[in-house]
Amino acid sequence: MTEYRPYVTWGLIAANAAVFIAEMFFGGSENAGTALQFGALYVPYVLGRGEWFRLFTAMFIHFGIQHIASNMMSLAVLGNYVERYLGRVRFLILYLVSGLGGNLLVLFLETRSSADRNALSAGASGAICGLMGVLVIIAVRRAMLQKRLQERLADAGFSGSFAGMPRQEVQELMMRTSPEVRDEVRRLAQKMGRLPALPLKRVAIAVFLMLYPGLVDRSVSMEAHLGGLLTGLVLAALMSARLMNSSGDAYFK
Repeated sequence: MTEYRPYVTWGLIAANAAVFIAEMFFGGSENAGTALQFGALYVPYVLGRGEWFRLFTAMFIHFGIQHIASNMMSLAVLGNYVERYLGRVRFLILYLVSGLGGNLLVLFLETRSSADRNALSAGASGAICGLMGVLVIIAVRRAMLQKRLQERLADAGFSGSFAGMPRQEVQELMMRTSPEVRDEVRRLAQKMGRLPALPLKRVAIAVFLMLYPGLVDRSVSMEAHLGGLLTGLVLAALMSARLMNSSGDAYFK
């Protein structure tokens, strides 16, 4: 099998790096004026000047080497996995729309805040949190399928697990069940086979660790993280449902 190459993920990392290098040459990546010039999210400019493009451009701007390094490492890990599962086009759509969703939540909450919170906002973290939403959907769907499979087997009088059982013994066991049970077990097993094995508890811990910085550090935009995650969850649920209902192995589309 040919090794999968996540070209879109590499392209997004390259685009973020190119913008960061340009920031360094035009005033520095931690300079507020430079960030504003390059398109960081600034609510007064969005609403007062109609600069809605900042909802998009802010995804590619970072404040300092630590900011971009942490985000690009996360994108490299999650992007490789999610792009392989969704496919390049779906992956790019989910990434960009999640980033927009995160920035829209920032905009929405700041316009309704009584405090002076018109600070600059930028970074790819909202889009990256959207990728985490895909892992949540995969883990939840697989757990639900696993539960349904175990329940169906229990109804047929089998309370154990197929794990570690020789293939011939599994086939002999299934032949002793009714055709209806065999068909449903086969269908559930096929659906599970289209999903990567992701333990739900580990994914939940990963989500917590991704959101935690926003809970303890006010300089981290919790709104962008949460908005990106929620947007990613919705899109991932829709995309995953279509992949699950398609023919073939969705994981390698």
